[in-house]
Amino acid sequence: MAARRRGIDRAAPESAGGRLEKALLGLLAAAPKPLGTYELLPALARLEGRAVYPHQIYRALDRLIGVDLVERVECVSGHMLRGEQPGIILVCTLCGIGFQAQGADLHEALRDLAREHGFTPGRTIVEALGRCAACAQARPNVRRP
Repeated sequence: MAARRRGIDRAAPESAGGRLEKALLGLLAAAPKPLGTYELLPALARLEGRAVYPHQIYRALDRLIGVDLVERVECVSGHMLRGEQPGIILVCTLCGIGFQAQGADLHEALRDLAREHGFTPGRTIVEALGRCAACAQARPNVRRP
């Protein structure tokens, strides 16, 4: 948790970058699904009270990813808060909800498998698309993955 606090406070809060990072963290914490840059843009502009441009969001997200506070969700080109430990990112293809389930053992197994083949992994991405419990119950006959 200390790393999270350091990451949030890393940029001076009075600086535009620090305000933007804190606003991003707040929006991602409140979102039930991974959010893309263009989904974040209008909300950030309202919070900042000024125009915010995509490149500013990308830079702030890169800083937050660099301090392990935010995770990029490749399968939907979005971002969400990162869990305390590596996990599997689960995204519902019907309602869009996304969450991270603990999966440190899975990540370690993937790294071991890669090493067995002489491969040195850098970043490991484990994501699954499917249906959340609510969508599976509400729409059991929908045939999307």
